[in-house]
Amino acid sequence: MGASSGHRWLTFERERVNILLVLAAAICVRLPHLISPYVINPDAIDYIMSAKALAQGRWMEGFQLSHASIYPVLISLLGPLVGDWIWAARALTALFG
Repeated sequence: MGASSGHRWLTFERERVNILLVLAAAICVRLPHLISPYVINPDAIDYIMSAKALAQGRWMEGFQLSHASIYPVLISLLGPLVGDWIWAARALTALFG
């Protein structure tokens, strides 16, 4: 039990380190997107307008995108909490990549 248990522990630790390295790399890739000013995808304007409509209870208008997505729904939930619609959209993009 001792040698086998030690091997399993080392394997677990190695896997944990690998997961943390991948997570750190993902954060490094997304961080510039969060801190760089004026970087916004042209589609984001449509998503933000839909999110604002959803947040104001205008459901039909909020769901009238040419391409269905849950993105405006998430922005409509996060936007009022953050206080900035563009920041909310950028944070979601950075989070979900």
